Amino acid sequence: MNPPDDNYRIIDLWREENVYDPRLVASVFSTSGFTRPANTTAYAAKDVMTDGVKKAMEFPNFSPVPGAAIDILNAIMISSNPAASPGAFELLLFDSPQDLATDNSAYSPSNSDIRELVGVIGFDSYNVNAISAVYSMATFGHLYVRLAPGSTSLYGVLVAMSAYSPISVENFHIKLWGEMIR
Repeated sequence: MNPPDDNYRIIDLWREENVYDPRLVASVFSTSGFTRPANTTAYAAKDVMTDGVKKAMEFPNFSPVPGAAIDILNAIMISSNPAASPGAFELLLFDSPQDLATDNSAYSPSNSDIRELVGVIGFDSYNVNAISAVYSMATFGHLYVRLAPGSTSLYGVLVAMSAYSPISVENFHIKLWGEMIR
């Protein structure tokens, strides 16, 4: 039995301009990154990677609406190191700023910090060219995260998943794409 027409209506959000509300679904993008310290000290598995500042990267203005739900659809990481044997990395995403250990230290978040974890993106698939390495997500899938109430940012911590030999002042640049779901 079909419900009466006045109680039920299918709406095609992309075709009915008078019904479309950009707060329901919107494409979102944010980028962040850092430049490593001027050394070539190798990373061990599970070492945190930073610019020497003990703070997580911020992915600012990831949503036009504070506290929104985001479906992260794609992520890439670009490194200025065209290594013959690129590394494997994880980007841990948090809904609040994180205090970190120094660069090249074992990553050991506090219990209160790890409760703010909203997702993990693995980067172990890569293409190397003469001047950089471009890493893509290890597996394709949807990563649903919710921003903290009142916030439009995500925060990321990059962790080496295996031994990695960096170059001095290596640059890491990470881009996240997704859809905001309201």
